[in-house]
Amino acid sequence: MADIKERLAESQEKMRQTKAKLADAAETAQVAGMLAKDKLEEKIAQVRGDVAAGQETARLAAERGKSKLSSVRLKAQMSVDAAKEAILEKKEAHDQKSQEKRILELLDYADDCEELAAQLAAEADLALLEAAAETIDYYAAYGE
Repeated sequence: MADIKERLAESQEKMRQTKAKLADAAETAQVAGMLAKDKLEEKIAQVRGDVAAGQETARLAAERGKSKLSSVRLKAQMSVDAAKEAILEKKEAHDQKSQEKRILELLDYADDCEELAAQLAAEADLALLEAAAETIDYYAAYGE
């Protein structure tokens, strides 16, 4: 019977450690998520700044071009630039949608993993309770 008590105590200690690890892992994942969000926001701000600088450069280049090129040539160049930009925007929109889809899939996977971990922890709790109940039955039937 001493072996059963030891096993029960060991199992309870392991469950306590597992719960502590799960809590630590959840906290670590939350912190990592916040850090990733901060980095993403920084990158977005940087990209917006780069886009604004590029737009200003393009505007200044267009101003210089107007003075140097004839009206017809300028219109032709602008049409070509607009076509290139439209193609690039379509490509970027596709890449953005692909990345957004991947992010959502990863978030769904993380949710599934968290749910599975919670279910497994509940299963472990149930097994411990069943072991405790079985121990009570054992004492009732055979004594110590």
